Amino acid sequence: LEATLAPEDRNCPTRLPYAKVMAWHRKLFERGIIAPAWPAQWGGMGASFSRQVLIADELARIGAPELSGQAINHIGPILIRFGTAEQKAELRADLGLNESTVQQYGKWLGNFAQGDFGQYYDSKQSVNTVLKQSLPVSLELMIYAQIWALLIAIPLGVTTAYRKGSRYDRSANATMFALLALPNFVVALLLAIYVGAKWQILPTQSNVIPFPLNPLDNWRYMLMPVMALTVGQIAVYMRLLRSDMIATLQEDFITTAKAKGIPTRRILWRHALRPSSLTLLTVAGLNVGALIGGALVVENALIFACARR
Repeated sequence: LEATLAPEDRNCPTRLPYAKVMAWHRKLFERGIIAPAWPAQWGGMGASFSRQVLIADELARIGAPELSGQAINHIGPILIRFGTAEQKAELRADLGLNESTVQQYGKWLGNFAQGDFGQYYDSKQSVNTVLKQSLPVSLELMIYAQIWALLIAIPLGVTTAYRKGSRYDRSANATMFALLALPNFVVALLLAIYVGAKWQILPTQSNVIPFPLNPLDNWRYMLMPVMALTVGQIAVYMRLLRSDMIATLQEDFITTAKAKGIPTRRILWRHALRPSSLTLLTVAGLNVGALIGGALVVENALIFACARR
């Protein structure tokens, strides 16, 4: 086992602890499931698919669920390329590849219509079960991102429109243009490297604690992916609202409100913001699809236990 793991892999925080791997490997060896030579007997080219499943079941039984999927995670591509004819036939039968493409698609579509999304090939776990556990976390992440994007973008849009052409307006616009050029996965990686790994301010990976159980820890784990998703949305929303606000502030009813002596704050937030927010709200609703895709990318970049699995 030591010969198969590079020294840097043993202490890598994104991989399983080396001591745990060794302990579970010894347990399997004592039970006669695998030989000391790994990966020849575990995930190697000579191991049959049924043996990989046996190893995975044993790993799950002795309390090593993290490795139960890894036991057969890579055996499929290996068997397809290097396996014997019997091993390939066994794999194709297990995956249902002996049927035609039309039959496979028809079967999948029928199951999908009935709410059966299939199962994971590596862990044999139902996709429905995983979605029930992880989808609420992804939805929570998108809701947080949308709320915070609007809370930050609306004041910025209103104030920059009111102070159009000022140094503050130019600085805010330049910053927003720079943020628009950054993909959310780049922001997520930068946050993970500096805020998570280097400065250790926030965790970069975890199974998120449900909000009702511990709101503080829930928000602590959510903060970094929310920041990564919010950056781009703030720039879009702020630019949209600023453009509409500038046009609204030139309308006759705004001039009348100023002539009546209504305070500037009330004119901005009550009279001008309402008609200027229609485009913003429309785009925010249409942006849900982009948030779903962005959330999956950010979750994957931050090794987040959400719907991206």
